[in-house]
Amino acid sequence: MPPSNLKAVFRDLRNHLAGMTTGITRDEALAQEIINLLFCKLLDEQESAPDDVVQFRAGVGEASEEVAARVAALFERVKAHVFGDVFEAAERIRLDADSVAYMVGELQTYTIAEAGRDAIGEAFEVFIGPALRGAEGQFFTPRSSTCQSRCSRRAAKAAPKPRCAFSSPLDAMAAKPRMTPIFMAEARGCGHDSRGNPTVRLLPSGESVLDEVPEIAARFADWQRDPQRFAPDHRGFGLSPADVVGGVFIPRYYNPDTAAEMQRLAPEFRFPTLGELAAEGTVSFATGVEVGKMAYGTGRIPFIRTSDISNWEIKADFKHGVSPELYEGHRCQADVAAGDILMVKDGTYLIGTTAMVTRWDLPMLFQSHLYRIRIHRPEQMAPWLLFALLNTPIVKLQGARQTLHAGHHRHDRPARTRDRRS
Repeated sequence: MPPSNLKAVFRDLRNHLAGMTTGITRDEALAQEIINLLFCKLLDEQESAPDDVVQFRAGVGEASEEVAARVAALFERVKAHVFGDVFEAAERIRLDADSVAYMVGELQTYTIAEAGRDAIGEAFEVFIGPALRGAEGQFFTPRSSTCQSRCSRRAAKAAPKPRCAFSSPLDAMAAKPRMTPIFMAEARGCGHDSRGNPTVRLLPSGESVLDEVPEIAARFADWQRDPQRFAPDHRGFGLSPADVVGGVFIPRYYNPDTAAEMQRLAPEFRFPTLGELAAEGTVSFATGVEVGKMAYGTGRIPFIRTSDISNWEIKADFKHGVSPELYEGHRCQADVAAGDILMVKDGTYLIGTTAMVTRWDLPMLFQSHLYRIRIHRPEQMAPWLLFALLNTPIVKLQGARQTLHAGHHRHDRPARTRDRRS
């Protein structure tokens, strides 16, 4: 039967292994072991007919050593014939026989291939939790979980194995490039939010779970079969290594939806980049200053931060004020006037948020995480027109494409902001 709550199943398994397994204690090592077993389970499900006696089983009263030997043989087939590009030849099941038998007994009643969510990813999330993080707090994606499309689809087994890069709202990317070309995709929903709750949407036809991961797996197989006739969109597209820009392997950066929308609009609209407008002297860019936390609350002159911009305007109840003396010392570095546009360049989901500066907002200082865009030739580009253009869907789409991560910190690449076409 399909499992209804994978996390609960894996959590129970993790607690048992942590208390009973000998020789392996770290969660990341335990995670790799259960992922290895899941691959064995998936292979057994794929190779067995409904009436067959499966190999991934633990019979009543059967010796643990017999179960472990059968699973070890399954794992050798996993490595050699099916998922050989995922595992090293020397890898083996390292759990003791009793632990293997227990795990098989707990998992054998479920049909993992029919799970509503990614079983490999669920296992990794439960076993690792906050344990497997780098010094900067970023999660590392296990090599097996990044190849989930190969677990769930064998239709393209005989095709040449290309590079693949799958990306969720956390921007996880596939590992280990082997051959060209590169297949990339971004799932805008993976069936659950960051807390594991299902992402259910109410539609006229009823409830629907926002989950594009199965679509990406199917499209990956379609692309392998016939890449020339494949229709690209964010759920899957091919990329030549020659088109990789600056070592960026984030699928969103090459999202074909952006190019398709610009091509659709091209007959009616011109798309000058912000960089082109700056080069011809129509606009200019500047960033603000950092005054330090000790300056907060020293006066009533607004120090505008990213959180002070909302609904296209600067909040009247700004959070921090600075003294007139500090303002005078910094205002030349953070010059701002009515008619300027402030745009968030660093942060999280505020990147690209804009506000028009009015005379009622002055005087002020603004922080370095904001761009100040000033229009010098209003006859060529009126301030309110540029402001409206920066908030159109096509410009927002370009902004999302050019927003990259550094750990959990997001930032808009400065060299790329000027490439946005308005």
